[in-house]
Amino acid sequence: MRKGMRQLASLGLIGALVLSSWATPTTSIANDGKKDFVLYENLDEATIEVTDHVQLTGMNVYSDGHFTLADPEDVEWTSTNRNVATVDDTGRVEWTGQPGRTYIRATNGNYSDRIAVHNRPNQDVPDVIKWSGGERHDLVSHAINNMTMEEKVGQMLMPDFRNYDGANVTEMLPEIEQLVQEYHLGGVILFRENVVTTEQTARLVADYQAASDKYGLLMTIDQEGGIVTRLQSGTDMPGNMALGAGQDVDTTRAVGQAIGNELASLGVNMNLAPTLDVNNNPDNPVIGVRSFGEDPKLVSEHGVAYIEGVQNAGVGVSAKHFPGHGDTDVDSHLGLPSVPHDRERLFDVELAPFQAAIDHGVDSIMTAHMTLPEIDDTTVISEKTGEEITLPATLSYEVLTGLIREEMGYDGIVYTDALNMNAIADHFGPVDASIRAIQAGSDIVLMPVGLSDVAEGIYEAVNEGDISIERIEQSVERILTLKLERGIIKEEAPAPIEDVIENAERVVGSVEHQKVQKQAAEKSITVVKNDDNILPLQPESDEQIAVVSNNYLEELEASISPLHNNVDYIELGSDGLTEENWETINSADYVIAATTSATNADRDASHPQIQMVNEIQENADASVIALGVRNPYDIMAYPNVDAYVAQYSFRDASFTASARAIFGRLGPTGKLPVTIPTIDGDDVLYEAGHGLTYDEVEQPEAFQLGVDALLDNLDVLEDKRIGIVTNPTGVTQDLDNIVDVLVAEEDLNVTSLYGPEHGIRGDAQAGDYVEFYIDEETGLPVYSLYGETQKPTPEMLEDVDVLLFDIQDVGTRFYTYIYTMAYLLEAAQENDKEVIVLDRPNPINGVDVEGPVLEAPQYTSFIGNYPIPTRHGMTVGELAHYFNDEHDIGADLTVMEMENYDRSLYFDETELHWVMPSPNMPTVETAVVYPATGIIEGTNLSEGRGTTKPFQLLGAPYVNSTELAAELNSLGLDGVLFRAASFTPMFSKHAGTLSHGVEVHITDRDAYESVTTGLHIVKTIHDLYPDSYQFQPEGGDGISFFDRLLGNGWIRDAIQDGTTVEEMENAWQEDLETFKDTRESYLIY
Repeated sequence: MRKGMRQLASLGLIGALVLSSWATPTTSIANDGKKDFVLYENLDEATIEVTDHVQLTGMNVYSDGHFTLADPEDVEWTSTNRNVATVDDTGRVEWTGQPGRTYIRATNGNYSDRIAVHNRPNQDVPDVIKWSGGERHDLVSHAINNMTMEEKVGQMLMPDFRNYDGANVTEMLPEIEQLVQEYHLGGVILFRENVVTTEQTARLVADYQAASDKYGLLMTIDQEGGIVTRLQSGTDMPGNMALGAGQDVDTTRAVGQAIGNELASLGVNMNLAPTLDVNNNPDNPVIGVRSFGEDPKLVSEHGVAYIEGVQNAGVGVSAKHFPGHGDTDVDSHLGLPSVPHDRERLFDVELAPFQAAIDHGVDSIMTAHMTLPEIDDTTVISEKTGEEITLPATLSYEVLTGLIREEMGYDGIVYTDALNMNAIADHFGPVDASIRAIQAGSDIVLMPVGLSDVAEGIYEAVNEGDISIERIEQSVERILTLKLERGIIKEEAPAPIEDVIENAERVVGSVEHQKVQKQAAEKSITVVKNDDNILPLQPESDEQIAVVSNNYLEELEASISPLHNNVDYIELGSDGLTEENWETINSADYVIAATTSATNADRDASHPQIQMVNEIQENADASVIALGVRNPYDIMAYPNVDAYVAQYSFRDASFTASARAIFGRLGPTGKLPVTIPTIDGDDVLYEAGHGLTYDEVEQPEAFQLGVDALLDNLDVLEDKRIGIVTNPTGVTQDLDNIVDVLVAEEDLNVTSLYGPEHGIRGDAQAGDYVEFYIDEETGLPVYSLYGETQKPTPEMLEDVDVLLFDIQDVGTRFYTYIYTMAYLLEAAQENDKEVIVLDRPNPINGVDVEGPVLEAPQYTSFIGNYPIPTRHGMTVGELAHYFNDEHDIGADLTVMEMENYDRSLYFDETELHWVMPSPNMPTVETAVVYPATGIIEGTNLSEGRGTTKPFQLLGAPYVNSTELAAELNSLGLDGVLFRAASFTPMFSKHAGTLSHGVEVHITDRDAYESVTTGLHIVKTIHDLYPDSYQFQPEGGDGISFFDRLLGNGWIRDAIQDGTTVEEMENAWQEDLETFKDTRESYLIY
């Protein structure tokens, strides 16, 4: 089923029949070039999707052949029989349930079109019956008949604008806009350099579409997943071979749909994926893990599932690299490979997945730059070497027309692979290659070398008869047909870019997609070898593990450290293992050695990583577990290793899944999708389909969040109207949103939502007021607790009996969510409502308590409403009891406690996934530095807002970064180092201005004293730059924002008076010790 236009509803059943002609356009003539007005749904290319309604869309057709989606404001809609169906002013048709027929008529004021709705008795949904208007609805022919030759050729050209004048293209440039228009481009391909953030990508894509003067652009990308992933802000799926190992086509389809959803939200409408190459050559340097495996049936099944998933999102796909790049040992980016097999073998193996894709309606096929001598043995002379070479498939009529179209029955679009690849560029001139590709049967010339020269060369070839205009028109017909099928049509009134961005930011990298990513990664993990059942590892707490790798050590640490504390991480240098490395390895009880191979050279016996594994296996007493990070073939080079795990991907989710499998937190189920031969190729080590399993090890005293404890005790919510105070952090341990989970419970009645600072979806910046709105996902009202009021009003609480609070705090007094909770308690007490706080960990540990205690009531505010220290060392549940009891709120409070919480742990030492609590709290490390650098907000320094490292970068235009870093490092502060850094904030203080300062690096969390560090930073900058440094000005009450953050006024005075930080620290100790004593009685864990 094809889907494309966002105006169409995306669910349901097709009910489309054809009627004879029964409507004609009005006869008045418009003066703006319009020739006609038609309904998109009347086109042969349109698929009508019918559920409880159908969305119709009007199109204007112009005399010069082009067509557009009409501005909805200019279209009038009527139904001839409102007893059967009604239509609103947007073209949404809804059924009454009454049998009968009606005609839905639409007009732009000069022309009209109509479509029939026929509802039969006892029919679930009516038939929507197309009007067969003949030529009138044949927009493709009308366009071709009126296009210039140059416009036709332009539809076939797809350049990349990865860089321009040496800089990455991340926004539309006038020069590129001119090229799009001058050469009437049909599409553009985007690369990783072009798609950096969600907002930036959405704007760039919209600007490309706006630049096209007549026809929608094929905005194309290679978002395969795995090693070919372009979106920098998207969900990083593990890749095809991981999916093949997972053996679950439903997961593959879900991955395709998630990728498609993210692309569609950004306006990207064509994905050059999936790779359908059958990878049966372990020496293949270019395909490898991009393939689903070596079995044509497996590749076909997963390829079709992936195609269906992407297409279900309304995005086009391309099966590549035809006729199959899997059995080659040459990278066509660098040379010209050959597949010498006979026709029978080709149809049984290489071509089988492509035939399956054709049979399932693949939108396009991409050719490979490789020779296929059994299909076409034509030879040509290489322009570079003068040697005779076999004609590559991309340029072969026998392959692209004879094989694809005539033998395999394909009539969709054929892309060339990039024509700048050496397999073509080394042997053919840019113009010659493009002309040959078109003559052979290619419809889209991808990434031609020298757009202007190629375009002019094709024009000349057409004019001189070397390419017939009929041949050009065949391709244009296919391209325009696909554009209509996918709804890639110029819009007269495109959606406001702010709306597009808002939707994209909800979709791209969403929690739902992260769940798909996690599932795909976990299903893929394959235990290939497990001598003496060494796996799963169940080390005692005092047993030592050494992890060794020359790549991805940070990812390994992030995935293993939550599972075992006693781990040393060794980065393999170019000179191999050092004496110190060997001391660590020899003292270890287990060694995990990770290797990464992309080519056979990476697993050569002389390669440092292979030598490393073999040396450890031979010389260390510890058991050795090898991890193949990318290609699963690494064990060929170290077959005697004790255990071997293949993960097929260097994405974070795959490292996490492998670590969980190695330590028994996950029962591995993956199977090898390829055969692993011996290193000499004479025998087989492991057959495809091999994979060892073991059960997940039951973990004693499993940790449980408060929200998950609630889900085990939902009876506490029965027969109650429920209000939820939350934000994006309100998720279960499996990342399910609490609102979605509770709304889905049929026996529960969720009535209202409440959003704190930054809003319920976390998309508002610090200090931005959030207004009342309706949540699009649930239809529930969302009351803002960071707008006109920070405390729920009686009117906000009218429809609730119990209020749930589920928000992740960051452990610092001036983070506002805990005061939203306190105000909630006050409002609940005043309005006789129950409150349930769902407890969560203190992310910077619940042990350390630091800093001055806020002096109340003089310095109370929404960033400090109670006399607690800067770093309070409590969970939100403990704080709720403290506020409620110690400060006499007296609300009906229940804390849904965590189970088996270790308060000494930082958040990233748990198995939980960090979800940003606010836009400028992207990582756990940010939360760790926040008690120190959060006070910078009270000065004229930038605290790093508007950069990728808020609160870790700080500075100002007047600072000398080298001088400041040296001065701070000379203090010898424990657990922290300062690196000279310069940065330009995109917003907030010093926005758009180059600022200089330092980046804060925590080297030892246990030794690091955050509040003391923060005061040293402020005092040092104050003393170094007395003429430029400023505290934020005092308000009318004589209190500055800096004072509010510190909870007193005397520290600011002390800094200005030259008091030492040690003297300040001594001054607050008595109050701090008093708080600690009080705090003890409220600790739950």
